[in-house]
Amino acid sequence: MSGFTADPGTLGSVANVLRASADALDAAGAAPPVPQAGDCSEAVCAAMALLCQSALGAVRGLVAAGEQVAHSGVEYVGIDQGQFVDERP
Repeated sequence: MSGFTADPGTLGSVANVLRASADALDAAGAAPPVPQAGDCSEAVCAAMALLCQSALGAVRGLVAAGEQVAHSGVEYVGIDQGQFVDERP
């Protein structure tokens, strides 16, 4: 025994927080209207596009992290019960 333990309930809670954060960021990350910034409008629009693209990357990362934490919880429970079979491709 390694001395490490994992509580499936805690892992589930962490996965849910990650997923909820992804959902909230995704909902808030809708593209804003084209800015009216005079001569700077094009530069401001380009900067906003980069920010939206970064937010999308964060959403994808949070979703992936949530899924991995949830999968790890299933693995831990399965290993503890001696029944885990990894069915990932």
